[in-house]
Parts: sequence; structure tokens; C-alpha cells
Amino acid sequence: MAVETSEQVKQFLILSQKTASELRAICEGLKLDVSGEQSELLDRLIQLGAPEQVDFMQPQMIPLRTRDENGQVIAKAESAIKHWRYQIYNAKNNYKEFTMLNSKGKLYTARMKYILCPNTILQAVLKDKWYDPRYTGQNELIALLETTPERFNVAIVQRTNQKGSSWIMLHVEPKKEAA
Repeated sequence: MAVETSEQVKQFLILSQKTASELRAICEGLKLDVSGEQSELLDRLIQLGAPEQVDFMQPQMIPLRTRDENGQVIAKAESAIKHWRYQIYNAKNNYKEFTMLNSKGKLYTARMKYILCPNTILQAVLKDKWYDPRYTGQNELIALLETTPERFNVAIVQRTNQKGSSWIMLHVEPKKEAA
């Protein structure tokens, strides 16, 4: 695509700084096709003449695991998750409403117990791949967490189902900018 106006050049510079998932979110919000590579999404938005964008990413959950791809126990993950369960169980006033996406991409809220996740713990979890790589839709979020963790609020949450089982997960949401 040939960039023709100064407004399109300005828009290109703004949008080219965004990840493919951020561009998809913008396209979705504008009721545009969300398929294709990052360059195709960028072209679509520039051709539309989309207004200046702000960062936007939905809160999400990242399931954690204690076994690797070969079914072998990840010892550090297992002991850390046991420790987090203990901390969550013994903490006081640690219930909170968390907003997140379901498997169909719809937002919902759930009340869960949690503890905060410092960036040092987050980086160790990501480095040692304690998350499930089968959730490929979270690859871009994980890449953002690895490069710019300060942009997100991260909590370690205990997610329970109606049968009484529970999982330890990371809840990730973009930090709200000061007005």
C-alpha cells in the first residue's frame, strides 16, 4: 500500500508500534475483518483512516502447569504452586472480582481469592515456561509480559469450578493510565 497523506503517515507510525493482537482488537472494535498478518491489519486500519488509537488489551487468565510437554513434573513449579495455594488460603481479605475473557472471547467476572504477583516471580514463571503452550492465543500476551511487565497488573489467583476442583492461574490486565 502506498502511503499518500501526512495523516496516513502519522497513523502508520502510531499503529506500527502495536502488536498484532492490539491491531486485531482495534479492528474488532471497528467491526473490521480481524484475519491476516500484522501488515494486513495495519493496511486495513490505515485505509479506513481509523482515529488515533490508545492501547487496549482485555484482561486474561494464564493457566499454570506442573508438568512439561513430556509429562515430567516441573519440580520448581510444583513446589511454588503448593506454596501459593498455602499463601492464598491463609491470606485475609483477599477476595476480588476479576474480569477476564472466556474461551469464546466474551468478558465475564468471577470472584476469586488471590495474591499479588511481583515482576520477579512473573519473569521466573515465563522464563521456565510454567504456562501451557497449547494456548497459542496467549503467545502475544506472553511476549508483552516478557518485554514490558510494568504495563500490567498481575495476580496469582485460585480458580475453582462447581465440582470443587481448583487451579492456580495468573490473571493479567493492563494497568489503568492516570487521568
